[in-house]
Amino acid sequence: MTGARILAWALLALVTALATPVRAEPEGRIGAVTARMERGVVTVSATLEGGFPREVVEQIRRGVPKDLFYTVTVRRRHRRFFDEEVTAATVRYTIKYDTLDGWYHLRHVQPGGHVTERKVPSYAEALEIVARVDGVPLVVPPTAYPGTLYAAVKAEMRAVRQPFYLDYVFFFIPVLAFETPWARSANLEPRP
Repeated sequence: MTGARILAWALLALVTALATPVRAEPEGRIGAVTARMERGVVTVSATLEGGFPREVVEQIRRGVPKDLFYTVTVRRRHRRFFDEEVTAATVRYTIKYDTLDGWYHLRHVQPGGHVTERKVPSYAEALEIVARVDGVPLVVPPTAYPGTLYAAVKAEMRAVRQPFYLDYVFFFIPVLAFETPWARSANLEPRP
């Protein structure tokens, strides 16, 4: 090999190493996605494993409210194209630590718009509640058949929205604090 070729390979290896992201600590991921179909309704449950990044936990403990969104979809598999989204729903949790009373305030907004609120004394209890999505119903339209269907779930955490005028003043603050890759269930078998 000539010196120019060795230099080119070394430069390529350096650029590749610098361009590859390295995660210093493991972030959460969606695990254990289960889906069950009965009479055209798919019921999806999932858990968040691994928790949140350290920076997000520190912000929550300082009293910064965070919204955790679970996007739950049912998709139809295609062999030659991207999979098609048949139906979707969003589940939202808001977690806020009240620094005065020392309690974590949780707000859960279900896909139908039903809202529940709870207070828990510890971060571990709060994480246990927000790390689970149980029984999210998704109605599958008749046009989705025939085809192989499966459920997919993704989680994203954002800071709670600022008042309208502050979005323009603090435009440099990143909105997305945490994101998981999509996780999918096994193929769904229709049941009568």
